[in-house]
Parts: sequence; C-alpha cells; structure tokens
Amino acid sequence: MMTSLACPPPSTPIIVMSQNRQDKKDRLRSELDFEVNRRPEAENQSLSHRLSLVMDKMCGMEEGLRDVWVRWKPASYLHQKQGSSGFLRPEIK
Repeated sequence: MMTSLACPPPSTPIIVMSQNRQDKKDRLRSELDFEVNRRPEAENQSLSHRLSLVMDKMCGMEEGLRDVWVRWKPASYLHQKQGSSGFLRPEIK
C-alpha cells in the first residue's frame, strides 16, 4: 500500500503539462483583453480633454458676445420683456 502512495499514476505528467498550457493560454488571453480595453480608455480620455477645451472656448466666446451685445444693442430692446420661451418679445402698450 505504501508503494502506491509514493508513486503517482503515469497520467499525472500529462495532466500537469495540459494545465500549464491552459494557464499560458489564459494569461495571454487576459493580457490581450487588457490591451483591447486600454486603447479605448486612452482614446476616451483624449476626447474628453479635447471636448473640455472646446467648451472652454465656447464659454469665452459667449461672454465676449454678451459684452458686445450689451454695448451695441438697439434702444428698442430696452423696452422688451422676455417671454416664457426665453425669447424677447415687444412690450404691448
């Protein structure tokens, strides 16, 4: 009985080799998955940064246009009220 416990069955090396190959395949697959996920993440960060820059420029342009409008708006706009839609409408007297 002691000899059967000391000697592993002959199929043990084949099972271990098969497990090693599967481990290598799994590791490679996980590395490829990581690479596939990393690229879009970097692209998303780049697009987010560029969108942020565009929004900053647009806010600056809006402020500039508002300043120009305040300086140059016709006197007729001074007597108008803002309607519920957000647009100016002439005041009816």
